[in-house]
Amino acid sequence: MAHLTYCCMVSCEYFSRSLIYRWSDEELRLATGNEELTHLQHELKLYSAYLGVPGSRGLRDNRGEPLATSYHSKFMGTVDYIWHTKGLIPVRVLETLPINILRRSAGLPNEKWGSDHLALVCELAFANDGTIV
Repeated sequence: MAHLTYCCMVSCEYFSRSLIYRWSDEELRLATGNEELTHLQHELKLYSAYLGVPGSRGLRDNRGEPLATSYHSKFMGTVDYIWHTKGLIPVRVLETLPINILRRSAGLPNEKWGSDHLALVCELAFANDGTIV
């Protein structure tokens, strides 16, 4: 199940502690609509496209998600995903930029990249009895 958790932590193995971000009480209230909730969940059976395609250890975390999909002056981490149902199979994905390339700038957006979010792209195929069609 997908969760919106109180703490958006990024791997300390790749990032300095100054980039670990904790949601404020106000952000939690706005995201959940309730001050007492610390996470949301749903019954949809969704799967991450990036988890379904092998990737580079230097560009992915231990679970297989990109190390960073957003980077600005106060945060670097993964906040964006491509979700799919069981009827689709991820064939390939576009890897995100390496952390060392991102760190060369003071954050995004900048004159080279127009958003603080990196592009996520995947190619999906329809599944037929678990095989690619």
